[in-house]
Amino acid sequence: MQKYENYFKNHSYGTQIQENSLQQNKQMDKKFWKHIKSDDKILEIWTWLWGFANFCLYKGIKDYLWIEIDRWISEKLCEHFNIYKIIDTDALDFFKKTEEKYDIIFMSHVFEHFCIEDGRILAKSILEHLTAKGVWINVMPNAWCISACYGRYADITQVNYSSKCTTK
Repeated sequence: MQKYENYFKNHSYGTQIQENSLQQNKQMDKKFWKHIKSDDKILEIWTWLWGFANFCLYKGIKDYLWIEIDRWISEKLCEHFNIYKIIDTDALDFFKKTEEKYDIIFMSHVFEHFCIEDGRILAKSILEHLTAKGVWINVMPNAWCISACYGRYADITQVNYSSKCTTK
């Protein structure tokens, strides 16, 4: 994982922390709010353009934990989202060390970065850390879309992050 550390520092995503537009928040209202209550305990795994965190700020969510693998990004997130707890750690390591349960676990454009073995471990860990009525919201790029072959693996963020995975 260390070979990717601070990749985002020089990548466009790393410098674009900004508020959602009202239109973006209304779209997220339609997608997510039926699953989320203002007193829910939420965990976000890694980040992708900060839209969900901005949405949760807009909705007044207070109990929000964010885990981010890149220390530079987590420091920037702490500056912008100062009411949320942000920890710089790997998702697999985080779940090994916590017994906390969450009402919502959200990830966007994360799951595809894991190889099959670690993906299974991550999915099982997420399910084990949901409350009885908990919801896992997972947003992933569509590998079957017409432009996926062109852009999906166009940069180093679209490779699996685990050094433990085997390649066949």
